[in-house]
Amino acid sequence: MRQLNCILLVDDNPADNRLHRDLILEVGCAKHIEIATDGQQALNYLTCGEQYADNNFFPSPELILLDLHMPCMDGWEFLEAHEKLPPEQKGKHVVTMLTSAPVLDDNNVLGLKYNVSDVMHKPLRRDQLLNLLNQYWPEFYAKSNAV
Repeated sequence: MRQLNCILLVDDNPADNRLHRDLILEVGCAKHIEIATDGQQALNYLTCGEQYADNNFFPSPELILLDLHMPCMDGWEFLEAHEKLPPEQKGKHVVTMLTSAPVLDDNNVLGLKYNVSDVMHKPLRRDQLLNLLNQYWPEFYAKSNAV
């Protein structure tokens, strides 16, 4: 199974980050897992700003798992700022929102306005992760693995 170069977890809840990181490690689908505790830290990662400026190696995430409700910069504000990034910083990645709130009614608006692939309830489950991998990287994640 091919591993994604990087999965970026954007969530202020340490328990959710630990659970999602452990799931990603168990599935073995990422070479690198980066954790940002708010939208601003995630933007800094994508743009090599602040604490990331001195390091030479920051793999561009292929998948961003984004929480909606966070301090400093929440998921909505991150999406607004992300849309304004230049293409070389924006990269080519799939953004999936994770939330403990009720499902959003307007997933189509999220997809059209912000290029969000999906909205899922937290915590992310193994079958959801495998289905997501199969949907966006089918050449590497066969449907039979999604069960």
